[in-house]
Amino acid sequence: MRASTADSLLTLLETCEVDSTCLRLKLEVCDEYLFSEPALAEEYATEAMSQAKLLHDTLALARSHNYKGILATIQAHYLTGIEQFQSALAYFEQIDDVEGMTKLLNNIGVIYSMMEDYEASIKHYSDCLEINIEVGDHEGAAFNLYNIAGDYLALEKYDLSKQYIDSLIQYQDINGEHISAEPLLGEFFLARGDLASAEMYLLNAQKSHRRENEEHQLTSGWLSLAHLYKEKERYDLALVYLDSAETMSNSNNLNEELVATHQQRAEVYNAIGSFKKAFDAQNIYIALQDSLEEINKFNRISELNARFESDKREKEIAEAEAMIIQSNAQKSAQKRIFLVITAFIALILGLVSYALIRNKKINRVLNSKNLEIEEQRSKIISSITYAQKIQNAMLLPEEEFQKFLPDAFIYFRPKDIVSGDFYWFDEFDGKLMIATIDCTGHGVPGAFMSLIANSKLNKVVHEMGIRNPGDILNKVHEEILKSLNQHSHNGNTQDGMDMSLCIIDQKNREIAYAGARTPILLIKDGEVSEVKPDGLSIGGSFFRDKLIGTKGFNTQVINYEEGTYLYMFTDGYIDQFGGEANKKLNKSRFHQLISSLSLNGLNKAKEQLDIRLSEWRGSNEQIDDILIIGTKLS
Repeated sequence: MRASTADSLLTLLETCEVDSTCLRLKLEVCDEYLFSEPALAEEYATEAMSQAKLLHDTLALARSHNYKGILATIQAHYLTGIEQFQSALAYFEQIDDVEGMTKLLNNIGVIYSMMEDYEASIKHYSDCLEINIEVGDHEGAAFNLYNIAGDYLALEKYDLSKQYIDSLIQYQDINGEHISAEPLLGEFFLARGDLASAEMYLLNAQKSHRRENEEHQLTSGWLSLAHLYKEKERYDLALVYLDSAETMSNSNNLNEELVATHQQRAEVYNAIGSFKKAFDAQNIYIALQDSLEEINKFNRISELNARFESDKREKEIAEAEAMIIQSNAQKSAQKRIFLVITAFIALILGLVSYALIRNKKINRVLNSKNLEIEEQRSKIISSITYAQKIQNAMLLPEEEFQKFLPDAFIYFRPKDIVSGDFYWFDEFDGKLMIATIDCTGHGVPGAFMSLIANSKLNKVVHEMGIRNPGDILNKVHEEILKSLNQHSHNGNTQDGMDMSLCIIDQKNREIAYAGARTPILLIKDGEVSEVKPDGLSIGGSFFRDKLIGTKGFNTQVINYEEGTYLYMFTDGYIDQFGGEANKKLNKSRFHQLISSLSLNGLNKAKEQLDIRLSEWRGSNEQIDDILIIGTKLS
């Protein structure tokens, strides 16, 4: 929360005399306190709602119901939350407020996500995204992308999650930042087992949340860090973060987070052998989870939602709540006893299972399974290795490349056996055409995209005869949209590529260049000049024709002097983590490195790039495919 803003609003509220002004100020104060002091926000939302009814202010009623819905959602009271959102939606519909209606669709999607009905939540977010893009609400679109990425992460669909994270970053590069992707990246790397990257992103996100005093986000971040340190077997740190999360959850009624805290606490205590504490934490977790389920009755929410449009909505909701209360009164005692017994049995079974794992017979079974897994793994690796041969066949060998450009090198280092990065070469009318391409993903998914991209480049250049770089990129973009059915209104795939394409005319010492989010570097006498690309990718449903407009990709013509060095590359080298602060290499360091390569010719360039990469990364794994092409122009 921005304290100065809240203080200013409270000062104005104390002195306001006009009812409509006081109402507006109460809503603004509520907005400021939503995620930092929910109890105070609830107080102002309630006051604003009462005053809005007296003033017959439909917009204020819509906003106050929306705020109360958000507060109920934070506390995991989903039934209350969805009712409040539905009320807000009805008021926004009365005044035909498209932006308000869109926000409500997103908020209802959040509740479905909390209930783990991800199909419903992703549909709500996607519908919102389409509207927000059309009306130019960039902040709303950014939040929709964030939420979709989070849902796919929860579904363990990691490739889709990463695509939406990349789309969020790419979208904000164009339209300005509205929400940090760092919490998502932290969760993504944590799920994939890259604990070093996860730790860096999660700690950075917490610094931001702490600066803004965003207590709800801080609590979620502490839970993620507790999970991280549990995986790293730093149980002491995990418990420290769980203590912080529990304190904040209790003070702000963050019920879902409180449940997760005790669940994780039981897992940590079990891991360190404190079985009594694990049992106690598990009991608290079960009791809290039971309480939330009784409050919400998830199986009733869909029915209530469907009845919302009915004229008898209020009566039916009351009847539904009465049924829930009556049912709870009859079953509460039996259910609680059943859950305690179940928890005790589960703990006993867990201890028995723990002992059985040491049994030699189980070990023999496990060894047998391991052999089967290793055999399957060997077959898969053999298949991928054969696929590598197919992929390499479409790349011009470096020695053939050097027949056209003698003082040149190709530094190609895939992250996995096959690669999402590749280069493309052609020669016509004495001119040389070179492209470096970075396809969505790496490994097998990236390799599939590289084959599609290579095919489309060949089609556009060889079959269609297009020779202008900007026109080539525009046409490849159209071909990718058609091939992956991304023209469809319901298409949500983000598969595509970034590319730089140069046509080198050495006779006239001229380069025609077009770039999709990938620049080129020209170096003369040690001075680095960056030629910037267009800020759009090729392919992807969020960058269809309506976002690119009629302009498309542009061709830039650059005249150069003899002895100029040209470098074309993907972002893999720049994005490698390392150094003392374990950060990305970044563009400025890369420029310095590239400049130093050119001082003594290029015969040892690949060796120097390898040495510098190894020094920078240290013990970190390579996180992306790497491709750099350098040449001295005559």
